[in-house]
Amino acid sequence: DLSRANRYASERIAQVKTLYRGKRLTRTEAHTQLTNIPIPSAEADQYLELWDVGREALVGRPSKTELRRFFLQNILEESEFRTELAGHHLSATYIDWYIEDAKIHLLEAMHKEQERVQKEEERVRKSRITTDRDKMLAHLDVLIAEANVSIADIKLSMIVGMSEDEVDQAKALIQAFKVLIAQLREQKALVRIEYYEGVRERMPPRK
Repeated sequence: DLSRANRYASERIAQVKTLYRGKRLTRTEAHTQLTNIPIPSAEADQYLELWDVGREALVGRPSKTELRRFFLQNILEESEFRTELAGHHLSATYIDWYIEDAKIHLLEAMHKEQERVQKEEERVRKSRITTDRDKMLAHLDVLIAEANVSIADIKLSMIVGMSEDEVDQAKALIQAFKVLIAQLREQKALVRIEYYEGVRERMPPRK
């Protein structure tokens, strides 16, 4: 569980670095995304100071593969994804195909992740050696996966020709689910912190 959390944090940090150094995120936006991982504010500042070195010399944009990955991980919205793909000189038709394929892949991936964490929660619940901490973390993973599936469903339903009100409503729902996911990840972090603090308190004092 800790290994998976560290791997997730490393991937998110790398993504924010790419977007920030490519000037697709402001300093404030990058700082917010780092603290949502979650990373302490002071540590986020250190990352940004390091990335500022040479940032002004970078004028390129992320590759199509990187953009697709950002979209699949719910970092880029469809409008941003579409704009960035246009910057790679793709025709409108190719962009539509590219985005539709990514949406289908996103929904399939989120459903697979939802099934995986539900099975893991069931395994943890039935295990004789499980702890309340393990149960809580597994349950939070299920809630996060369900929220990601909801985002993928909404993105797939956003088609060309929707009214502005419908698009705004869809974007508002996506944002609400993103806020929920951030809150759930914060709860996971707090559960881990409480656990490790408890372990530290039970350790015998150093001589």
